[in-house]
Amino acid sequence: GGSSQRSVRNIVQMAQYEKPFNPDINCGIRHMLFEPLSPITAFNIRQNIINALRQFEPRIDLMEVQVIADYDRDSFDVAIYFRVKNIQDPITINLSLERLR
Repeated sequence: GGSSQRSVRNIVQMAQYEKPFNPDINCGIRHMLFEPLSPITAFNIRQNIINALRQFEPRIDLMEVQVIADYDRDSFDVAIYFRVKNIQDPITINLSLERLR
């Protein structure tokens, strides 16, 4: 499942930077990274990540997405739990999204 892991990570990171060369993949979290660090912002980021992964990565079954505000580092900690279809072992990806100013 290496390629799907890379794909999941790319989708979330493209969402963070909204790469202009791939306008299709944009789950629109970049502007949220300017918002205050709060549970509401974390919830909105989580929803957008879930929607983007469902839309752009059909090879996986998404199990859980957690987004937690990390006040010490001024960032959001993201954990994505999923299975690649037809493979039993669940995969976890952890990312940190820095707040932008």
